Amino acid sequence: MSTFFTKSGASPPVSNQQQRYASIIPQLPEPFKSFGWEFSGFGRRARKLFDADPEEIEDLNLRTIIPDAFYYDAENKCLIALEIVESHDIDNAKAQRYCDYAFALGETSLLLLIHYPNFRATVGVENFFAITLDAYRLLQTEPKTAWRDAMMKYRQKVEEAREAA
Repeated sequence: MSTFFTKSGASPPVSNQQQRYASIIPQLPEPFKSFGWEFSGFGRRARKLFDADPEEIEDLNLRTIIPDAFYYDAENKCLIALEIVESHDIDNAKAQRYCDYAFALGETSLLLLIHYPNFRATVGVENFFAITLDAYRLLQTEPKTAWRDAMMKYRQKVEEAREAA
């Protein structure tokens, strides 16, 4: 299990849920399954990387997002959040918060990995700008699910492109 922790002494998975997620990580595609995933402290790590005014950060309500695991790639300035979806997909509020985080991080990029262990499938979400534009368009007709629908639409495009390749 020690392969899931960073050299920085990240906390090990302590809850049953975190231990379950740690057991799923080997299903991820390379190179992700060999990363030093962390299971707590995402908010602390992200706040250190924010490129926004402290008042803007408060307005974004950024403390309320907790991924199942995360990894920070300092060399490439990329924060990778992992969501493991076993039953319920990412809801509207969480989809919007990921977009908010992506903009607050500034020079650091955000990659959201969504893993579906039942299907052994992983989808990477990185174009939060496109998702945000679609969400604002969808707010006119589907205000309660605009962000979730925009993220699902983006993921479908990614899957279709992968299948076509």
